[in-house]
Formats: sequence, C-alpha cells, structure tokens
Amino acid sequence: MKTESVKDMSKNQKSIAVGMLKGAIAGAVGMFAMYKASWYLYKNENPLAYKKEKEAQIEGNYVPHEMAKKASDAMGVELTDQQLDTAGKAVQVILGILPGIIYGTLYHKADKLGYWRGSAFGIIVFALVDELAAPLAGFSSGPTAYPWQAHARGFVDHLVYGVTTDNALRLIDRVTPA
Repeated sequence: MKTESVKDMSKNQKSIAVGMLKGAIAGAVGMFAMYKASWYLYKNENPLAYKKEKEAQIEGNYVPHEMAKKASDAMGVELTDQQLDTAGKAVQVILGILPGIIYGTLYHKADKLGYWRGSAFGIIVFALVDELAAPLAGFSSGPTAYPWQAHARGFVDHLVYGVTTDNALRLIDRVTPA
C-alpha cells in the first residue's frame, strides 16, 4: 500500500514539474506576443499620453528596469545605461516566465473557464502585477499617476499575454504527452 502512494506521489510531482516546464515555455511565448503588442500600441499612442507616462515612471524607468536598478543598488553595483537596459530586459523575460510557470501548474484545474481562462489569467496578472504589486513595491508610481492610455495599453497587453500563453499551452499539450 505504501508503495502505491509513493508511486502516485512521484507521478503527481512529475505532473507538476511537466506543467511548470510547459508553463515556462508558454509564458515566454506569451511574453513575446505581449512585447510585440505593447510596442505596436506605443507607436500608435498619443505622444502626450506617452510623455505623461514617462513623467509618472520612477526615474523614467519601466517596471522591469526599475526592478533591475533597485536590485543592483541593493547589491552596491552601479550599472551603465546599457547594462541597466540588458538587466531590465532579463527581468522582463523572468516576469513573463514566472506567471507562466504558475499558470502551467494550474492550467488543467481551470477547465470550466474554457477559452476564457487565458483572458482571465491575463486580467489577473495585469491587476496583481501592474496595478497592485509594482506600485506597492515601489517599482512604479501609483495607478492615478499614469494616464488612462497606459492602463488601457497594459490591460490589452496582458490580455494578449494571457490568451497567447493559454493557446501555447493548448498547443504544447497537443504535441507532447502529459
């Protein structure tokens, strides 16, 4: 009897690990799509809204760049502008992959949401990360400091992220064993 429960536990751990790996891959794909959507929207945005957003940012930094800056400051390391840009991009990739890992482990538990689960995931990430965690952690100004266009773009970006991550997981599930 004990042997069966250990087998089941091992199978469950393998399933979680596989879900995490699939989620990491899907999150990276979702992050890439989000990045493309974001820059398309930026290029077509009102220049005054962009200016207001830059003024609201902490030291003119996007959240991943501010995270990298605060981490390097905490370690006593001064980064050049180029190093900060590279570190910020690395943080952005991590910020795309981590929620994907979580989503990959919970993905099959949200089957009742059907095709809406990717949208729900994107909206949750937007609300928790952009609107709540980043300002509370001091990586961005509070939500009222930003123009409505920044919130709308962030909302759309995260919808793209969530739907793309979800669809990437669906595709990965079709082409790989559980």
